[in-house]
Amino acid sequence: MITKTYESGSVLVELAIIIPLVVMFFYGGFEYSQLIQRQHTLVSISRQLGASALRLCGSRPPGTEPGGTVECLRNRIISETAGQVAQILPGVRFVVTVVRWEDNPSTPSPGAYIQNPLDVAAYPEGTSGEISRETFFPDYPTPGKLAKLLRDHKVLVYAEVFYRNEPIIAKIPLLANSLNRSMYAVSIF
Repeated sequence: MITKTYESGSVLVELAIIIPLVVMFFYGGFEYSQLIQRQHTLVSISRQLGASALRLCGSRPPGTEPGGTVECLRNRIISETAGQVAQILPGVRFVVTVVRWEDNPSTPSPGAYIQNPLDVAAYPEGTSGEISRETFFPDYPTPGKLAKLLRDHKVLVYAEVFYRNEPIIAKIPLLANSLNRSMYAVSIF
C-alpha cells in the first residue's frame, strides 16, 4: 500500500515537470510560426506598395504640385492602402520612394545625378527609410547594383516596410528575447 501511494506521487511530480515544458514547446512553435507568417506578410506588402507606386506614380513629374509624384504617392498609395495594411498588421510602418536618374550635362565625362530631393511618402508621417540617397549614386564610391539598375531604367521605386514583432507572452525569457525583434522588408521596382 505504501508503494502505490509513492508511485502515484511520483507521477504527479513528473507531470509537474513535463507539462510546463510541453506548453512552452507548443507556445514557442506557435510564436515562431506567427513570426514567419508576419515576415512573409511584410514582403507581400512591400511588393504590392512598390508595384502600385511604380504603376500609378512612376511616370508623373517630381514634386508635390497637383499631379506630381509626391502628391500621387500620398493620395493614391498612402491614403488608399494605409488602412488596409494597418488592419493586416497593426503597428506597421512603411516608406515609398521614387528615385530618378538624369543625365548631367555639366560633367565632361559621362555622368549623371540623382534628383534631389527624392520623392518620398511615409506612413505614418515622419517614418524614415533605411535605404539612403547615397545608395543610388552612380559612383559612390564605385557603381553599386542599384545605381546600375537605375541607369538602365531611369526610374526606380522602392517600398520599405517596418514592423516590431512582440510575442503574446513576453515573460518567458527564452522565447521573448528571440521573438521580440524589428522586422524589415524592401522591394525595388
